[in-house]
Amino acid sequence: MSRDHSKNLFDFSKTPALVIINDCHNPQSNSFKNIYWQDPTQSNTAMKAIANLISEISNDTQESEIILGSLGKGALLLPGVAAGLRASDFAVVGYVLIDSYLPGAIEPGSENSEFFETLPLLSDWPDAPIYYLWSKDEFSEKAKEAALRGWFVINSVDEETINEVVSAISF
Repeated sequence: MSRDHSKNLFDFSKTPALVIINDCHNPQSNSFKNIYWQDPTQSNTAMKAIANLISEISNDTQESEIILGSLGKGALLLPGVAAGLRASDFAVVGYVLIDSYLPGAIEPGSENSEFFETLPLLSDWPDAPIYYLWSKDEFSEKAKEAALRGWFVINSVDEETINEVVSAISF
């Protein structure tokens, strides 16, 4: 299935698709409809994982607007995936990080990295509003850092809160 390129990219009357990039160590089954993940042992490099995600999302997503989300370490790939989706004529209108690490320059082999290369933070990222939703104590420090970056921080990850955030982004 591929996206309908005849759609008007400036038609903002529909709710954007929420696309989630999952941490490869989280179980694949969860309540999200559009969830993607890359096994680092199969992708080998972060750049290949990013390219694979861009290809999968582009092929699966019909909407021209996307809210890009993440779970856990999936957030480390967000800047690269967002850049590739924008280059593929998608509008990334917001980000929702759910109990996630924060994107940044991650060194190979560190506790944050599943890959063996540096994941750079792109200079034009973030390019849309970011909401950081957290509920686990292990993410409280990351929530504080997200707030220091000026992101919206919410201490809840229930389905109702996620839907409210998606609605707020797509106003």
